[in-house]
Amino acid sequence: MYWVIHLVTHLVIHLVFRDALGDSLGDALGDSLGALVIYLVTHWVIYLVMQWVIHLVTHLVFEMASDSVIHLVFEMVVHLVTHLQVTRVFDIHLVIHLVIH
Repeated sequence: MYWVIHLVTHLVIHLVFRDALGDSLGDALGDSLGALVIYLVTHWVIYLVMQWVIHLVTHLVFEMASDSVIHLVFEMVVHLVTHLQVTRVFDIHLVIHLVIH
């Protein structure tokens, strides 16, 4: 649903602000779909890289830990926090992207 809102918002902005420039619906839709694909790819690439780094750090920190429950809880918390931070970063990216375009 989030991605649909992103696409529709981007499309509306193109239609509202580029109508005076003579852009057609196809041009606006093409630009919006292109922006959405770039947004999705960068989101997942950065998210996966951050997850890998956090996973690696977690294992390095708890390499000697004998209690696997503590390890598991810590890793779950770190993954949750990482996901929230990545989501916040991409919300900011979305706002900047919409303002620029």
